[in-house]
Amino acid sequence: DGTFNLTDASVTLSGTAFIGRSNSATAAGERSGEGTVNVGANGNLTTAVMNLGGMNDGTQNAGSTAIGRLNLTDATSVVNVTSMNIGQNLRGEGIVTIDAGTLTTTGRVYIAGDETSGDDAGTRGTLNVNAGGTMTVGSGNTEVGRGGAGFFNVDGGTYNQVANNLVVGQSFGGGATAQVATGTVTFSNGAQVTIGTGNNDLNFNKGGGSVTQSGDTTVVSIGRNLNMADEGATTGGAFSSTYTLNGGTLNVGVGNAEGDVNMANQVGSVAALNDNGGTLNIEDSLLLANNNNAAGGSLTGTGGRVNVGGGGSNRNLVFAAGTNGTTATAVI
Repeated sequence: DGTFNLTDASVTLSGTAFIGRSNSATAAGERSGEGTVNVGANGNLTTAVMNLGGMNDGTQNAGSTAIGRLNLTDATSVVNVTSMNIGQNLRGEGIVTIDAGTLTTTGRVYIAGDETSGDDAGTRGTLNVNAGGTMTVGSGNTEVGRGGAGFFNVDGGTYNQVANNLVVGQSFGGGATAQVATGTVTFSNGAQVTIGTGNNDLNFNKGGGSVTQSGDTTVVSIGRNLNMADEGATTGGAFSSTYTLNGGTLNVGVGNAEGDVNMANQVGSVAALNDNGGTLNIEDSLLLANNNNAAGGSLTGTGGRVNVGGGGSNRNLVFAAGTNGTTATAVI
């Protein structure tokens, strides 16, 4: 176990930074590696790849773990990386907390696992962006629950997904027993979230999961589509996806005339969007259960407002257009 404190100094690594790395076999249930990096006032850390909670494949006994933590604590704290794995593999756990300062990646961010085969179902990853903190992803996806259990919390902070997509619950792993990767996301207390300004989506994939938005001044803007449970049983799973809008504004299709909300539009898929007091602005169309054999989509809520077709090219409302048990419900 070890702790590294970076204050009033700069560190640049040309290779990979491992925080909480297990390199040798341990007894079942033992923690084999724990590391913490604290970036404080005027601390600047630059590295190519950052792995938190990594385990050396093939050497770990069942139940052993590795934990890596990265903390940014001051407005002048700066971390720049090419790509990041938070809870890298096997049973690794990673926790990143941005209380202040900026963390910028030029490439993708994986939260809980870097494989989608089911090998990383035991991983756990958490990314916290608090008030005063900023997270910017330049290109590549941010995937919450790529192979395991992922958590992403923006509590009064700022998250910018410049290119590509935010993905919730990427995989439904293979093997004798299916392993599901799930994502849990919260945007709260005035969080400012931008997912691109063009062909960028918020996707709930095979693993599914939930997004909860709250706070009157919280704003989430998606460049193109909100796709919920758009990968159903024919591609490996039929797990539910839920977006709960308890407050603030959700904009779908910012700068893109084809911005849609697609809910449960694949075989066996289930999706729910609950608007309980926020405002949902959809640039183009809202489509619920728009495919044969879709298990069901629902748009419900109390006190919410939904605006459809602000400037899109189609401006459609489609409910249960498929056959064979397809259902859709809309109550606002």
